[in-house]
Amino acid sequence: METKTKRTVTGDILNHLKRYGSINQLKALERYGTWRLADVIFRLREQGYKIRTEDKLVKTRYGKKVNVAVYRLIG
Repeated sequence: METKTKRTVTGDILNHLKRYGSINQLKALERYGTWRLADVIFRLREQGYKIRTEDKLVKTRYGKKVNVAVYRLIG
């Protein structure tokens, strides 16, 4: 009998960080369907992963400048 490994959003986000080095909320929503990226990052940090939060200044579709969080895997 074949055993299937259950995919989780946390695992998907961790794999993304390992492959690409960083992720933001928009990318997490588009690729993995999660609105709760900060919660996933919190859980990964509790598991011992070193993840840095950086602010990135971006323009909204209305031209207003806002900061968004970018999470980077360290090491």
